[in-house]
Amino acid sequence: MPDIRQPTSSLIAAGRGWAANHWLWLVMLVVFGLLLARDPFSTRTLIGNLEPYPDTFHYLVPPKCWLEGRGWRLCRPGVEGLVTDVPPLYSITLLPVLLTTSDPRVFYFVNVLLAVVAAWLFYDIINRLTANRLITAIALGLYVTNFFTSWLPQLAMAENLLLPLLLFNIWLLILPWRRWSPALAGLAVAALHGTKFAALPSMVVLFVAFIAKIWFEPQYDQDSQDHRQAVSKLVLRARARFTPGLELFLAATVVFLALGGWKSVLSLGIIQNLVADGPTPGSSASSAVPWYSPQYFSTNITHYWRSLSGLPARFLWDMTPIVPRWVALSGWLGLGLTAVKSRYRLVAAVLIATMLVQAGVLSLYFSSDSRYILVAIPSLLIGSALFAWWWWQRHQSFAWRAGVAIVLLAVGAGYALSNAGRWRQQLAVNFKYAETPWWLVASQLLDQTMAEQPANRRPIVITAMAPYLIDLYGRGGYDLLPLYQQQDFRGHKPAVWGSQHDYTDLEALYRSLLVSNRPVYLASYGLGNQPELKAAFASIQSNFSLELVSTGCHDLCNLYRLSLPTDGGAQSEERTEDQAEAAR
Repeated sequence: MPDIRQPTSSLIAAGRGWAANHWLWLVMLVVFGLLLARDPFSTRTLIGNLEPYPDTFHYLVPPKCWLEGRGWRLCRPGVEGLVTDVPPLYSITLLPVLLTTSDPRVFYFVNVLLAVVAAWLFYDIINRLTANRLITAIALGLYVTNFFTSWLPQLAMAENLLLPLLLFNIWLLILPWRRWSPALAGLAVAALHGTKFAALPSMVVLFVAFIAKIWFEPQYDQDSQDHRQAVSKLVLRARARFTPGLELFLAATVVFLALGGWKSVLSLGIIQNLVADGPTPGSSASSAVPWYSPQYFSTNITHYWRSLSGLPARFLWDMTPIVPRWVALSGWLGLGLTAVKSRYRLVAAVLIATMLVQAGVLSLYFSSDSRYILVAIPSLLIGSALFAWWWWQRHQSFAWRAGVAIVLLAVGAGYALSNAGRWRQQLAVNFKYAETPWWLVASQLLDQTMAEQPANRRPIVITAMAPYLIDLYGRGGYDLLPLYQQQDFRGHKPAVWGSQHDYTDLEALYRSLLVSNRPVYLASYGLGNQPELKAAFASIQSNFSLELVSTGCHDLCNLYRLSLPTDGGAQSEERTEDQAEAAR
């Protein structure tokens, strides 16, 4: 009989050998795991808020609707919904876990897996570029403890897939190529655009970089080398350079078109908006503000330059620098020195070009946000490692390298000491304290209260909360209406809230529903610090009779039942139009 212990022993030996070679990765993986250790299904973490709105709904709702057989759209119970034009690749990655549960918070497990894949790719890239464990340890430590690499997985956003895809493209640039490499590179570079339209500048830069790699490194085509005697050198050279390039182009182009990339570019009107000055945001014609325009460049490029310099700049609602300032400065130096003279000059040039082109093109967009230059986080960290590697290689003497090692250890220790408080706070939130997800709590409390209300006719809830948030956590049984004309999806009210209503005058709509004996409720949560929402809520208080049904969230999640005023009704109706207009 064959001895089955021998293959098992070989596997164990191989596993031990791998662990011995990659113990540094395993140590950092434990650190990364501690920073990511959150229970998404608890009410002790902000994951359940499903922020930011409305971005996350474009990623979470379409796969849920598709699994229900209602198509790839932003559907709602009893409402057809909107056809989303957001790239689908991130939502597709969520499908396997959404098959197991209807709870949307399961996205966190996919994001953690993507974050670990990204960390491994970063580790392998640094390993291949520097071949120095001390530099790799410091660079990987900077990556796994970066605020955004452990924060982004809490958000159901495409950036979680975009980051490992960017690193995968960089990784492909470093690897020696084989016959399958051009097709894989074409798919990888096109996947950027299939994940996020804002990654189009990075896609173009990487596409050109892969073409350059094909041109300057024809030696990867092993078949051509084997048949050197059978064909002329000219034919061999043409085959080695142009055939893989054609494969790359076709693969990337087909995927680009299949994902609707051509449609997205045309729908944004990029070319048209670049040559036409539109009104500024906040003006009376704000609805006609173009997506892209040169008028935004001077303001936005300043934002991105601050971010690329390691200074505070807005990343969603956070102002934390994407990397420490010393990392940004050493990163630019390292990339510049490597791009001038190094075997990896193509990689360094691509990282520089990707950051600058991404920042330059997105500066034409009407809104600036550091998440649009997410590639800068790994790029600057890689550049900082390359600077340390350049410094290490300046001299071969033991004294020089010992001195460099001491400086690097001092820098690492200084970074650890200066960030120890932040790490301690994050670990305390993960394992001891709590952050209350009030949006989740409010939506669940609303759903629970409505389930307890007796009603002969289907009730209606007026709310400032996003309807998709309530749908994702609720059991249904009631309809939703907006509190304010300019809430999210304001241009698509019939498709989002229902086509059976006229939304021209919301208070008149509420009144008509009460006249027809529909139970109408008003939820108080979600007003925040927005004066328009508070004015709309106050207007309803003035023009209708409110009966308190339930309280919660320290009186922020109250639910009221509306009724028509019993006295002074005529006077109240005379005030309604003016107050509604003032609220709008």
